[in-house]
Amino acid sequence: DSPEDCECDRGYFRNGDGECQECLKVTYKDTIGNGACSECPWNAETIGTGAKSVQECICAAGYVLSADGSTCDDCPAGKWCLNGVEYSCPPNSETTIISGGISIGSAGCICLPGYYGDAGSVCHVCPMDSFCPG
Repeated sequence: DSPEDCECDRGYFRNGDGECQECLKVTYKDTIGNGACSECPWNAETIGTGAKSVQECICAAGYVLSADGSTCDDCPAGKWCLNGVEYSCPPNSETTIISGGISIGSAGCICLPGYYGDAGSVCHVCPMDSFCPG
């Protein structure tokens, strides 16, 4: 037997030199064999090389993993998204990010009119006889 008789493990593909090489970043391979690695969904990438499943593809900031896990969709308006997960702003605040905008943390959340506070933190009711634009 020679190395060419062996099959590449999950996360590896057969390169032009006949050797098994780790799948490149933004690709994965979930089967044993010498075939090519598959690309992650649009707007997703792997943390490193050698990914063994599509679950290792992580959506870019500003995108959320679809319900079926096959695509990275625009983050909904009023939310912020990181690593494919959608988050809500703290109570009495909202994000000004429009759908598909990039907000990588709650710091993009600002208080609603009638409330005050630092971006991404608790919003307090505006004191009486004061004006709080949000």
